[in-house]
Amino acid sequence: MKDPLLLLQPSLPGYACYVYRVKPDSGSILRKGVKSQITTSIYRAYSVFEEFRSIKNAKIFWIPLRAERIRVAPYHILIENMTSLDVVGSSLAKGYCDEFFALAELNLFRDYMHGRIKIEVLAKEYPIPIKCMDDGGNSLFPFRCLNLDKPEGVFSIRQGKIPSLPFDIAGFL
Repeated sequence: MKDPLLLLQPSLPGYACYVYRVKPDSGSILRKGVKSQITTSIYRAYSVFEEFRSIKNAKIFWIPLRAERIRVAPYHILIENMTSLDVVGSSLAKGYCDEFFALAELNLFRDYMHGRIKIEVLAKEYPIPIKCMDDGGNSLFPFRCLNLDKPEGVFSIRQGKIPSLPFDIAGFL
């Protein structure tokens, strides 16, 4: 069997795609002779406030607003059963996955929020591939599709505020 090829983003996504050769039976990959681990998790970022805009126990979910070219990894790696989804389910699953952070992105965002704005950013880890459906088999909707009627619940951190992140970040209350 020939060495399979796997397309992945670099540890800080968005700048280029690299081709990695999978080292057979090792669970690791080789890139120009350097050993790296394949991304195994993505992260949902959020902050919790005792009170925010008169709302008690408020929770803000932080979402990277990335272009399709800037992903943590290819969708077929991120999404469980990607090939079995219909066109609408596939589109929703892609949008849902794009709202998670890679670990390097999360750490840059946390450093910025804690250091500059004094807001703690927590995160929940999701092993990949992730299931983009609820227990009833219904597609999970991206946050960007849920709060369209509540513009007061959306916040934005513009690209360029956080060095090295090539996208905006939105907060959904």
